[in-house]
Amino acid sequence: GFELLRALTTYVQKESMQPFIPTIFRLVLTKLQTSKGQKYAPLAISFFAVFTGIYGGQAFLDCMNEIQPGIGLILLVQVWVPKLNLVTHNKVEAKIHVIGLSRLLCETPALLDDENAKQIWAQTFKGAVVILTTQSFTSQDIEDDEADTEIGYDATFTKLSLAAKKPDDPFESVANPVAAFTQALQTLSAQRPGVLGPIIQTSLNDDPKLLSGFQGMVQQLGATIA
Repeated sequence: GFELLRALTTYVQKESMQPFIPTIFRLVLTKLQTSKGQKYAPLAISFFAVFTGIYGGQAFLDCMNEIQPGIGLILLVQVWVPKLNLVTHNKVEAKIHVIGLSRLLCETPALLDDENAKQIWAQTFKGAVVILTTQSFTSQDIEDDEADTEIGYDATFTKLSLAAKKPDDPFESVANPVAAFTQALQTLSAQRPGVLGPIIQTSLNDDPKLLSGFQGMVQQLGATIA
């Protein structure tokens, strides 16, 4: 079901999808609230990441707020960010979440409006940086993914190989998600001078390794975020 939703979100024109989005979101949220299994939430947040990456962070929150005011931020803090470790096991899924979270962080002014919103921004930012500094974004991981999809000759191994096929990338045009994320932050920083620096510092202060990794990304790309 989620594969179909992702395909529709990716390939159907926004004007054609728009009338159905509120109903889709309601159904996904209802199932998310009632599901007792461990598999549904990762599938749901991956769909939300695809949607947000294509439609934008403001569109995601607007759709959520139509269902229930504030539910988008609650979902972000209580479900999406805490479960990132369950969905970023391969490069494509990790990239999808980075792009979705990037659009939420950098294109949603309400997330910088007050102290509570800034805390949510900081938590979401940290989740994205954790992804960007893991092995999911190393060249070795790309080689391993390609090796995993090798097709075998006997029926059993072939089924396993096909099952391990990497998911489709709805953001193939984004060649470097690290650069895209950093440049989006730089643009936001220029729009809100002096705002992001303290939030980022507070967000990563308790994890020197993570802070160092982020600073290395910024320096490598020659970006300025203050």
